Amino acid sequence: MSEVFLSCVVGSKHSYEQKMGDPGWDSIPAVPDDIAKQKTSMWIVVRNKTMFKLTPVHPPHWDGAAYQNGPVELEPYTTKGIGIKDDSMFGTFGGICYHAALDASNVYKFSVGFGNPLVGPVLGYVEESEDPKGACDRRRIADSAVESLTPYVARDKNGAEVVWKFHLYFTPGKTGSNKTQVLTISQVMTELADK
Repeated sequence: MSEVFLSCVVGSKHSYEQKMGDPGWDSIPAVPDDIAKQKTSMWIVVRNKTMFKLTPVHPPHWDGAAYQNGPVELEPYTTKGIGIKDDSMFGTFGGICYHAALDASNVYKFSVGFGNPLVGPVLGYVEESEDPKGACDRRRIADSAVESLTPYVARDKNGAEVVWKFHLYFTPGKTGSNKTQVLTISQVMTELADK
């Protein structure tokens, strides 16, 4: 797929790499006690390692789940947790879609699906789509990763070209006391193919 040229001004490649090297910015928030006490509840941590705000698309898909503190916007370079309680005798299952507005005309969209059944392993999945139910239906035990097919190109404040692809990585938690699942979205800096 060909690159998308954006009209926005972004931080430089150097400033992005510097930010990613800061050791304390993305610590994992602890599981709240009320989530930890419920058998099939989940704590989903979303780490936004991008220059863009992530906005959840409402309503999220859920089946046997109720959001205790639902999906919220994430400013660039922030980490937040989503508490999900179980309301079903079968476990907790759901999905969330996020948008990142890149400029006035371009939006990057992705969905994550998750599940913590009463019997069996914790499951998860991430994909480029606006289909949180589909991501939930495709959940699996293993980690899930996607890199955007499209390279995005913008200029920094000095006029230098900054090129990246988005990388999504979702790690399902384990059964028992580890209810934390981690979704990370980052920018992988690259070069245009014809350079």
